[in-house]
Amino acid sequence: MPDRDAILAEVVKLLRGFVGPRKRIAIDTTLFVDLGFYGDDAGAFLGEFSRRFHVDMSMFCFDPHFLPEGYSCLETIMILPAIWRRYSASGRKNANLIPITVRQLVEAASIGRWPAEWSRGTGKTDEGLKEAKGDSRE
Repeated sequence: MPDRDAILAEVVKLLRGFVGPRKRIAIDTTLFVDLGFYGDDAGAFLGEFSRRFHVDMSMFCFDPHFLPEGYSCLETIMILPAIWRRYSASGRKNANLIPITVRQLVEAASIGRWPAEWSRGTGKTDEGLKEAKGDSRE
């Protein structure tokens, strides 16, 4: 099994193929807030991630982590201000979604599966991330 540094390098390489060279990617970078993944792009990335790293994603739930792809023209006109708030960088931070970090991608690639508890926000990796950000509430 490759070591985590090698897996990290390959995960970053895969992410670069989706977001390009300008976005900063670090171990705690999140797919939705930091890289702007949502909808079909998030699904395409996770499908390629699963295929390339042989990760069983059967326990993965999409909705707690990402917003859907988009809206019809009429809906867009009617709710443009809300869409702007939701999809802008500040809106993404306040979307109440469970973040997926590069660290989690590396962990999932290392163990070959997506742990179900990560999609419920109860996984050890999620809690460690909250503590690291000073977001722990007890």
